[in-house]
Amino acid sequence: MLASLFVVSSASAFTFVADEDVTLDVASADDAYIAGGNVSIDNDVNGDLWVGGSLVTINGNIAEDLVVIGGRVTVWGDVGGDIRVLGGTLSIYGEVGDDVMVGGGFVDIGKDAVVNGSVLVGAGEITVEGKIMEELRGFTGAMILRGTVVGNVSMVVQESILIDAGAIIGGDFDYSAILKTSVPEGVVKGEISFNKFEEKDVLKGLSYALLLQKAISYIGTLLLTLLIVIFAPRMLIKGANIARRNVLKSMGVGVLTVIAGFIGSIVLFLTIVGIPLGLIVFSGMIVIYYLSTIFVAAWLSNYLFDFAKKKKWLRTKLFFGVSLGLIASFLIGLIPIVGIFINIILFLVGVGSIVLLKTEYAQFMKDKKMI
Repeated sequence: MLASLFVVSSASAFTFVADEDVTLDVASADDAYIAGGNVSIDNDVNGDLWVGGSLVTINGNIAEDLVVIGGRVTVWGDVGGDIRVLGGTLSIYGEVGDDVMVGGGFVDIGKDAVVNGSVLVGAGEITVEGKIMEELRGFTGAMILRGTVVGNVSMVVQESILIDAGAIIGGDFDYSAILKTSVPEGVVKGEISFNKFEEKDVLKGLSYALLLQKAISYIGTLLLTLLIVIFAPRMLIKGANIARRNVLKSMGVGVLTVIAGFIGSIVLFLTIVGIPLGLIVFSGMIVIYYLSTIFVAAWLSNYLFDFAKKKKWLRTKLFFGVSLGLIASFLIGLIPIVGIFINIILFLVGVGSIVLLKTEYAQFMKDKKMI
């Protein structure tokens, strides 16, 4: 079901679609901008495609660039330009005309995939079974190479490296890791360079300043949690239940909200009259960030505690549960690479649950003829 679809003149046509579930089964004459919970592109886009969604599947061919923010992104079709993705998982099974730039938890370049440019990656794990015509560069937790990289491979790997005997690296293999890996003979056509780093180097980012900032942020969020638990506990519980029942839907709505807020504030900043409104929107996004953290903590603690029934110690149990959830979120954020992306996904779920909660309240008030 399409919430909105705009097509401008044929000389500069574009498509914009936003809804909970989106299926684009008609060809787009030019650029397309899609946002939803579950997004499926089943036809061709003859320009750039920008997508935001929790589950994104690209079955059609994209003539130019593909830009996606999503939880799970699967590309079956061909892309004529670059692929740029921020998501939990990216799987590519078609042909890419130029470069792939991705930040995600897991990246898979499938057996039949061909990337005609380079792959620049920051991920928890990358698997290459297909063919990369230029270079593979970036940092990852684990790397599995079974396919072909025509150019150089330059990677920082924190945990493990697995290179199949049938893999090919046409250039040099330069890698940094804690342990030296075994590279089958004949795989690397150029030079092999190993740069050892100690485990303590991985933890350098955890500076005292960062820990202090995290501690202050945690205390501030805890005080805000206390106020919500005292004055609006049922609202917090309801938001947690919404997230628990509709995780993907909440994430999709969260993506839509963040994209709309970001684009809206930028547009307003570009106009002199709109600068005050832009500041208000931007400030609102900061408030939503902290609120979403609290709602996510309530959602996570909802799996451990029963908040459904009215109980004497409800507020105490709720505050204790949310506090534990905030600590869990804090610890997840300390995990290199993967923790960042997990927290992004949790943030989007939290934002979506807040928006869905407000939507339910608005509908309730409308049904009661209060608005």
